[in-house]
Amino acid sequence: MDNEAFLLENHLKSLKLLAHYGGFSLDSKCRTLKTKLRDLSVYLLNFFWLNSDLVGGIYWFVDGLAKGNSLIALTYIAPCITYSFMANCKGFFLLKYEFEINEVIDSLKALELKNARGKDKEKRRIMEEETKFLGIVIKISNVINVLLVLTFATSSLILTVYKYMKTKKLDLILPFPIVYPFDSHDIRYWPFVYIHQIWSD
Repeated sequence: MDNEAFLLENHLKSLKLLAHYGGFSLDSKCRTLKTKLRDLSVYLLNFFWLNSDLVGGIYWFVDGLAKGNSLIALTYIAPCITYSFMANCKGFFLLKYEFEINEVIDSLKALELKNARGKDKEKRRIMEEETKFLGIVIKISNVINVLLVLTFATSSLILTVYKYMKTKKLDLILPFPIVYPFDSHDIRYWPFVYIHQIWSD
């Protein structure tokens, strides 16, 4: 802490990267109109991508209900629809309260700076312990997120290869059963739809 390499800032790096790809900023000090417009464009692109899959998933669910599909088949898409609604709510509130979130982060940084320069060793020890705990939570959260995405990304690829090895017929499987206005299992579109679904995930 003597060289003022702040623990909180180090732990925020991975969160800032994720926020950047979501169209948000966790760094209020270096924002210009250009960066705000760029972030908003990224957010809107992600919003469109996510909700195009959400609409297709809802359509698949409703169509399955109308056709009398089994409850087990219908529940396959239900968690995805729920997570998509949650992602929309989370994104909306992150965008709406972005200024307040950055104010809290700036206040925490100022508090850390004040305590780092102070002479109270007990306060510094507690602060270092708590920031280490924060780092562990962030790392575990990142690992779980990566594992979830990898599970969704690889499971349909593994099933596609397995079915091909067993039947010698290529049945292109996607991670989520979503209806598109084109044949998403056509080899010309399948790779793009696959990437689209993984990014939306």
